[in-house]
Amino acid sequence: MDGAGPVSARLDHIAVEVSDFEERIAMLQRLGMVVRRVGSLSADPGRRIAMLADDRGFKLELIESGADGLAHLAFEVEDVDAAAAAPPPPLQVTRPPYRLGAAKADSAMLTDDGGLTVQFVRYDADSPDR
Repeated sequence: MDGAGPVSARLDHIAVEVSDFEERIAMLQRLGMVVRRVGSLSADPGRRIAMLADDRGFKLELIESGADGLAHLAFEVEDVDAAAAAPPPPLQVTRPPYRLGAAKADSAMLTDDGGLTVQFVRYDADSPDR
């Protein structure tokens, strides 16, 4: 992206898929990260998800999976509906705006031509993921 366009966003967190969910959480806690929330993935309630943060505010989201790898880059936006309605090229909406109840947030998922997944997210003031 060249920075042009109507979407104003800041990197909020990086999400990774992990095959050993419990061990990855324990290892990250040993490195000083704190678990903010553990729950289930909204798109697949049989898989667990955890949001962790360090003392400087960096957030890492773990998503239980059969393999390890990058899941998505999340960008905080002021208005998920507006951002998803006019995404910067080459992003295309793959999951229209939806509510993340446990996170107290609104979200939309997008993908570029190369397969990179991007999340637009807007948190409620009392979100545990903030």
